[in-house]
Amino acid sequence: MGLHTGDAVPVGHDYVGLDVHRAARICAAGHGGQILVSQATKEIIEHALPAGLGLRDLGVHRLKDLSKPEHLFQLLAPELPDAFPPLRTLEAIPNNLPIQLTSFVGREHELAQARRLLDRTRLLTLTGPGGTGKTRLAMQLAAEVVDQFPDGVYFVPLAPISDPGLVASIIAQSLEVRESGSRPILDRLQEYLNGKRLLLVLDNFEQVIAATPVVGGLLKTSTRLKVIVTTRIPLHLYGEQELPVPPLRRPDPRPPPDLESLSQYEAVTLFIQRALAVKPDFTITNENAPAVAEIAWRLEGLPLAIELAAARVKLFPPQAMLARLQRRLSFLSGGPRDLPARQHTLRAAIAWAIDQADSEAGLRLGASLWRFWQMRGHLHEARERLGRLLALPGAASVPQAYAKALEAAGGIAYWQGDMEAARRFYEELLALRRQLGNPPNVAAALYDLSFVFIVPQTEVERGRSLLEESLAIYERAGIAKVHWAMASVTYTAADYPASSRHLAISIPIFRSQDDRFSLGWALHSLGLVASKTGDYPAARAAFDEAMGLFAEARDVSGIALLLLDFSGLVLLEGEPERAARLAGGAAALQKSGGVDLAAILDATEGPWQVGGKLDRQALAAAIEEGRAMSTDEIVAYALGRPPAR
Repeated sequence: MGLHTGDAVPVGHDYVGLDVHRAARICAAGHGGQILVSQATKEIIEHALPAGLGLRDLGVHRLKDLSKPEHLFQLLAPELPDAFPPLRTLEAIPNNLPIQLTSFVGREHELAQARRLLDRTRLLTLTGPGGTGKTRLAMQLAAEVVDQFPDGVYFVPLAPISDPGLVASIIAQSLEVRESGSRPILDRLQEYLNGKRLLLVLDNFEQVIAATPVVGGLLKTSTRLKVIVTTRIPLHLYGEQELPVPPLRRPDPRPPPDLESLSQYEAVTLFIQRALAVKPDFTITNENAPAVAEIAWRLEGLPLAIELAAARVKLFPPQAMLARLQRRLSFLSGGPRDLPARQHTLRAAIAWAIDQADSEAGLRLGASLWRFWQMRGHLHEARERLGRLLALPGAASVPQAYAKALEAAGGIAYWQGDMEAARRFYEELLALRRQLGNPPNVAAALYDLSFVFIVPQTEVERGRSLLEESLAIYERAGIAKVHWAMASVTYTAADYPASSRHLAISIPIFRSQDDRFSLGWALHSLGLVASKTGDYPAARAAFDEAMGLFAEARDVSGIALLLLDFSGLVLLEGEPERAARLAGGAAALQKSGGVDLAAILDATEGPWQVGGKLDRQALAAAIEEGRAMSTDEIVAYALGRPPAR
């Protein structure tokens, strides 16, 4: 039993806080029949113990939560055993595991899985992009298994170096192995480790990946050595066991989870604990719980992002923080100064997954981010970064990651309205995916390429042919996308009944899959068809729902195009001045976000002729009024509602 006194935050029927974890770690240090008491509890009870009870001073110990040392006492009672083995703390084994100023949250499943894998492998590699918590998981794993390595557990931080030739020396320094004359340090390391049952934790190995042979050599000559590596890419050594580190579990904010269930989610628990560190009176209430849940959801359970957000709680309540998170990535900045620079902001972490010339990790990260860049209106930044990633040495030697980056680059060029560049990217992508031979990926590449012919209406029949080939390959999810694209093809040919039939297939599938992005664009197409056939109420209903989806996602590109949809509709309904304001708002978003695709669609479609309805001065004034509106204001104006305050 472990007794500790401190603060905790009630969340439903559970408690969350650093002291809750501290009590559990104190308990874990003891043995069956032993009652351990912390310094905080001892100070409260020592003068009020019943007769016959006492406390034995066991000294100061480092617990396996890697936090600051704890002064422990043993409760003495006539009915309890008196003698026990040494406490199960970090002092029992030589180690240099660094003290952590924050607690280890959640990860019970990943920690248990990592322990099982480490039992049967000598090289365990924890992989994942920056900010997923690989380092913290590796250190906690090392602390949990310290008893298995009588010759020591040693943490080797590689973040400060980028020269692979220094890796052996850094390991030697951590082990306090001194260089001897002209003898290579690797030889000295192998000699020192020979026969020792020891664990090394090599942190941030991706930037010195060329030093992989050093690790392989140590494992080959030191047969009782085990190694845990954190890296963004695996080492590809014989016998390596890779374990991808996933994000923390997070609640789905739709519908908002009840207060009682929030503590089940690691991402929420992390947010609460880090918020308490900067604002000790922070509490979870029925009012702020939905915002906390959505913050965890929007940050995708990434520990680094959640910690950066929670640090702002002393300035913003969760509801205000959520509104700011929806607008800009730069809100997540200013991490602790003792962390590496790449962890001060998420943007720095991205610029780093380029400066290190890490082809595979960079390509995968860029491919994963492209839709964020597109939706938030960062197309110029995306084009520049993806171009640098595709030009990295060795980029083409990792074909799967290279293909994903080509797809991303094609998508960004498409949204910029640069159809020639999009065509080049997509044609290279299609050729590569045919070569790799995965049919669904080939179908997706055919689908992507079709749009550079359909949207500007340069070679619509060629686009239709590509879609038909794609449709013959695609699985159910892809079929919905192809039917939506075919609706666009038939719409350009003024075959509105056919377009409606394709949309009638795609929209229910998108709804059943909760694919809100694709649903928004299908509703955009449905509204256009309804406008052309004179069903203005149906067009408005479709545009209203689509705008709601895009506004909720803060999708700048989608909002810009929907504003043009609304502009055309209200002009048909006889409101030219309103149409001009909406067109002005669309133009402002196009310019700020680089969404030149909207201009192509507007020029091709030609749905409105405001100039013929208003004099020049009134037209210019209305457009400028629309340009001056904020995104929230112009969205509310399109929907006929007052802007949210």
